[in-house]
Amino acid sequence: MHGLWHSGPAIARLWLLEFHVRSPLRTHFRELFDRPPEQRVLQLSALQRQRFTSACQKLSFEKNEPGSLNAFAACAWLTLLLVNVTRWLLLKRGLNVTDDSREEIDPQCFELWQKIHRHVSQSASTGPLLFGLDPCHDSLRHRFRKIFGISPQGMLLRLRMDRAKELLRTSHLSVKEIAHEIGYSRQHDLTRAFHKYVGTSPREWKMRASESGTFTGTRE
Repeated sequence: MHGLWHSGPAIARLWLLEFHVRSPLRTHFRELFDRPPEQRVLQLSALQRQRFTSACQKLSFEKNEPGSLNAFAACAWLTLLLVNVTRWLLLKRGLNVTDDSREEIDPQCFELWQKIHRHVSQSASTGPLLFGLDPCHDSLRHRFRKIFGISPQGMLLRLRMDRAKELLRTSHLSVKEIAHEIGYSRQHDLTRAFHKYVGTSPREWKMRASESGTFTGTRE
């Protein structure tokens, strides 16, 4: 539900989280939830702290977005967070469990991932998202593709097309207005990108969505 952590110059750092957990998760993570509160305190290594705060940031980012997939993603990040905390508790007890916390988080890739998602959700009020201005962009793009399985430009296109479909299906915006909403300066640019990505024009896709019963009304 909410949480805070102190990350100031002092050596001691404390994370305090509170969240509501559905009964299936409580059953799966009984090892964690059956413990008294004083036994849930862990001293994390630097890499464990990095993994913990990264998961919290991703969870918070997804939870604050309105889409249904964002809610699903937030639940997934919470589950992964519980997996890691439970593993760390078991490791503390000396049990033989696999811990992948040695894998370092790439803060630049995560920052770019956030930037792309925010741009698509707020692009009506922002300028164009430019790639490649950083002289180290090629290295970042390679690492980004390795982590997410897609290039930054490819992720931006996919999110734009998914957002365009959602707006075509559920809003009363025209195609021109949708183009502006998702960051295109001209309707033609959206139509060309949409046809290349989906295989049909926005207008044709909207008509098919209407015929299939998933359409709630837009205007051209």
